[in-house]
Amino acid sequence: MAYTYPQVRIRHESADDFAPFTVRRYGRHWEVRDPAGEVVCLTVYRRGAAEVVRRLKLSFGMARPN
Repeated sequence: MAYTYPQVRIRHESADDFAPFTVRRYGRHWEVRDPAGEVVCLTVYRRGAAEVVRRLKLSFGMARPN
């Protein structure tokens, strides 16, 4: 029988790191959701999900490039 992990929100130093996108556990993976609540992607690593959010924010003009 497969074990399912609980849905957990990531806690960061800044709560605005992912806003307005949401990153949370999805089984063994991480899901990124847009402000409308639709799944954007699933990643294996949390760091990958954070990179997706960073690039989405850049493409929508929500963040400054480093």
